[in-house]
Amino acid sequence: MYNPRLASGDVGVGLNVRRMREGLLAGFTTAYHLRPIGDTGSLFKMYPGRWQVFLEDASSPGRYSLVRELGSKPPYEDLMLIVEEHMRTSAGPGDSEAGAAPAEGPNVFEQVGRTVANLQRFARSLSK
Repeated sequence: MYNPRLASGDVGVGLNVRRMREGLLAGFTTAYHLRPIGDTGSLFKMYPGRWQVFLEDASSPGRYSLVRELGSKPPYEDLMLIVEEHMRTSAGPGDSEAGAAPAEGPNVFEQVGRTVANLQRFARSLSK
């Protein structure tokens, strides 16, 4: 077994050691993986299956539903896009209260939130 958290590039280990670690990990196949995605869901894989993204099911509290299956492990940014897309589609026009006027589009706060999230993703991509 190999624990990548024990060898970190942040503690003075050089570029060559990081490359060796990445080369070593590239030869492994993930047999089982379960990682939470914030408080909203989890990323799951069991060999020989595909990577699966599960998110909270709004219609069944405490339950999760399969949202997407992927052929390879998605990076963090892709997971956040999947979560955002699911939140947008699950909060559709049928979720508004009876008698309330349907929303014409995203309000100013939602637009600002999306812009800030996109800027954060861009900044993270630059730091890699």
